[in-house]
Amino acid sequence: DMKRRADGRLQRQVKIGGQLVFLYGKSKREIEEKEQAARRKHDRGVSLAPNRQTLEQYLDWWLEYLESTDTSASTATKYRQDFNNHVYPLIGSVLFTVCNPAVFADLMKELRKRKSDRTGDYLSRQTLRNIRAALRSAFNHEQAKLYHPVNPLESTKIPRSLKANDNFTPVTVTPEMANEIRDYVSQN
Repeated sequence: DMKRRADGRLQRQVKIGGQLVFLYGKSKREIEEKEQAARRKHDRGVSLAPNRQTLEQYLDWWLEYLESTDTSASTATKYRQDFNNHVYPLIGSVLFTVCNPAVFADLMKELRKRKSDRTGDYLSRQTLRNIRAALRSAFNHEQAKLYHPVNPLESTKIPRSLKANDNFTPVTVTPEMANEIRDYVSQN
């Protein structure tokens, strides 16, 4: 059931919700506590592998959660349309754990320069406010707060006007960022 590793720690692998989870600890009791904590997280709908979860995967999960609550169907549908049309194509592949205010500031700048497929007009400030509000709600959920204690949308502003020199820079994870993420995940 448990194996002793070369570094002296104990290792146990368990299946939780169909996902194989590796637990490490100094004692059997520590591993049992970690297993109980992982099962509680799973029961609350928290992903056990957040380091690999993209923003799109998190938002899809959140929308499914939202649809299971007393939120109106039209609200959930509108959020899904906004995410599919505007958010996912630009930053859907960004790792959920590295989403920060700069990612969303760049998103808002890029959206301000986009034209609606339906009308051919630039997206309105109200549309941008609605997208920001939906994202803010998603990041206010308890699962998001585990990885983002401060909502990254709180400081995100809607650009007032278009500027020719506003260029969108896609978010790339540098090797340094990847190391920081790996260190963070291994500590938690």
